Amino acid sequence: MGKLNNVSLCHSNIRGLTSDKLRAIKNSLCYKYDIITLSETFLSVSGTVNLELQGYHPVIRRDRETFGGGLAIYVKDNILFKHKVNFSSNNIENLWIEISTVQGKLFICNCYRPPSNDVFWECLSDNVEHVKSESRVQNMVLLVDFNADLSPANGNKLLEFCLTYNLQPIALLIKPSFLTITS
Repeated sequence: MGKLNNVSLCHSNIRGLTSDKLRAIKNSLCYKYDIITLSETFLSVSGTVNLELQGYHPVIRRDRETFGGGLAIYVKDNILFKHKVNFSSNNIENLWIEISTVQGKLFICNCYRPPSNDVFWECLSDNVEHVKSESRVQNMVLLVDFNADLSPANGNKLLEFCLTYNLQPIALLIKPSFLTITS
């Protein structure tokens, strides 16, 4: 498929990607979504779970070296995309892909904020600025498990982040959140 008119996206905090959860994804999400992003996969390089989803490219992963965390992105096999390894940050858990749409390039980021990460907001901001300057693309979708509600500390940082980037929250009160950055 060349350029896409519509792309359906889904994000879930999976809290450990197991065979049973993968079966649930196959039965409930694969028929509805072109791109599925997962956080807290808890996968390791030595894992034995078959991560293939029929009709999707091989999974893109970012595993944590310690227990917990981890990210995955599934993209339907009829969508051409590029895994943008050079845009992943060393300071936060994130994965970036680029797809072509009728409106132009779209960058999609899957990101996870552990509750104890105090430098996350600054690192995410730096990462978004890096991607914007290197790619010269303004259209981005961030699918993020912020581990933040609108209560004081992290809620204020979340709202400040949204204001700084003129974000349009789609599901701000439901974790994970979907945010789009447009020019």
